Amino acid sequence: MTAPSARQWVFSFPAPARLLNMNERLHWRTYYARAKAWRTTARIHVPTTWGVMPPALVHVALPVLGNRRRDPHNYFPTVKHIVDGLVDGALWRDDTPEYVTTVEPTLVPFRPTDLHRPVVVTITERGDL
Repeated sequence: MTAPSARQWVFSFPAPARLLNMNERLHWRTYYARAKAWRTTARIHVPTTWGVMPPALVHVALPVLGNRRRDPHNYFPTVKHIVDGLVDGALWRDDTPEYVTTVEPTLVPFRPTDLHRPVVVTITERGDL
């Protein structure tokens, strides 16, 4: 639930690895290497001037190759590790519902010739406290 005049913060960063998808059956070492890449990259790209955030809604726009049909909710493992990186970057004390609410990611198609394929994170103040 967002307030009518809720504050919003946006930042982006380059995708550090292939997206994590719930339908993939990855070897645990491959999964954790990708998860660590997503978490670390999100943490190092958190703007340092923001400080601690109020309770917020987090939306992530993820780049995907081509226009194939995909289910956005299958990419929640990627979102989870991005949010963990935001917590590591000291935006919130924890990623429990008291502080953070996540929504289904948006998938943004790109072509192989596109040079910039940013992940865009939008944080919107919930206004419930």
